[in-house]
Amino acid sequence: MSDKENKKINFEGVCPFCGQVSLNEECNCDGAQRERKIQSQIQRATDTIYELFGPDCTENGYIPIADESIKLMREIVEQVAYWKMYSASLHIANGIKAKISRTASGKIKIERSETKKQSLEVED
Repeated sequence: MSDKENKKINFEGVCPFCGQVSLNEECNCDGAQRERKIQSQIQRATDTIYELFGPDCTENGYIPIADESIKLMREIVEQVAYWKMYSASLHIANGIKAKISRTASGKIKIERSETKKQSLEVED
C-alpha cells in the first residue's frame, strides 16, 4: 500500500486528529493539515535520498549505496520529520558518510560526503 493510499485511509470517515466525521478524504483541521505537510516533507526528503544515494547518483559521479542503507535513511527522515530526532550521521561502506538533520528553519537537510585518502611513504 502506498503512502498516498495510507493517508486516504487515515482521513476517510473520522479524522484521527479532531474526531470530525467527514465524507471526503481530507479534513482541514490543524492536525490533519500538519500531518499532510509532514508527509509531503518526508516524500521530498526521500526523493533527495534517492537522488544523492540511489541508482541515479551516478549522474553526479557517486556510487550508489545498498538498498538496506537507503531504507534506514528513510526511517531516520521520518524520525526527524516528526521531531523525534534532531540529526543522525551514518558511516557507510567505502568512506561514504550521510548526515540527516533538521535546520533551525525546520527544513530537513541531507548531506553526502566521501572521504578519499591516499598516503605514500618514501624511504631514506
